[in-house]
Amino acid sequence: MSVTASMALSSATCTAPNGAVTATVTITNTNSGVATVLQVVPTYPATGATAATSSMAVGMPPMGPGQTNTIAASGGTLTKSWQLIPNTPQQGGPTPGDPATQVYDIGCVVYTDQTGSDAVVVPSTTTLTVSAPSH
Repeated sequence: MSVTASMALSSATCTAPNGAVTATVTITNTNSGVATVLQVVPTYPATGATAATSSMAVGMPPMGPGQTNTIAASGGTLTKSWQLIPNTPQQGGPTPGDPATQVYDIGCVVYTDQTGSDAVVVPSTTTLTVSAPSH
């Protein structure tokens, strides 16, 4: 019995700076009681990048009033989605040496009301490859 999660993207590739991609986490509860998701925090580290060469606008999954945040027991699922808009790479832009492509590992951290290892769930990341625009 556990709470698990998996990641998916609407597209595995896009072009900066206006290529919007939707990230979705599917959270599954196989415990015998209802689980409540308290927060979903997106993660998006860029492989081999520095702060000067990576930038992304990232939305937050809706968690407020009126949102469904509970997962039924024994196999119930809940999905949460958010937008990603990479700003880099930008070859020929303000940062000299920007790469032609940038790879981001898209994931999240799911916080629940469960105990032990089910309190914080981290799904495997999925890869987003962002290309610089052609000028």
